[in-house]
Amino acid sequence: STAFVSGSDVRPTEHELTDWRNAPPISEQVRPEDDLPKSKEEEEEKMPPPPLPVKKDTGPILQDGERVIVHSGDLKNLRGVVSKAVFGSPTVLVQPRDVDVKGDLSISTTRLCKYFEIGDYVTVLSGDHKGDAGHVEKVDLGPQNEWGSHVTAHILASD
Repeated sequence: STAFVSGSDVRPTEHELTDWRNAPPISEQVRPEDDLPKSKEEEEEKMPPPPLPVKKDTGPILQDGERVIVHSGDLKNLRGVVSKAVFGSPTVLVQPRDVDVKGDLSISTTRLCKYFEIGDYVTVLSGDHKGDAGHVEKVDLGPQNEWGSHVTAHILASD
């Protein structure tokens, strides 16, 4: 048995037909305002455009082959190399290093930051020294001595 009947199977009762025939004409007294016919000006009014999406913090822009470290979550301090990064994707595939894990892990970019060591050649991506490049002389992990977006590197600029 079907709880919902539609189409040609619908058979109104005699009482329902009488109610429909004797129904008052559409007016403000019998219908909600939204159901009433609209004036020509109201019909021509257009809906405002939808609001622009709020840009979320998507984390660093990562590319295949870059070294990264997980700075939060269950995998904190796991280091690896990005094996697959798709532009605009909230996650990247990371091949873990220094641990016995088979295959790549899909990790949110908001939990990752780029990893560098003394001697690495780097280019500054933002801040007062954006565009500067050189070899890392010192890595400053900050007062908490942990990796994160606050980590800075002192570089020996190559002019």
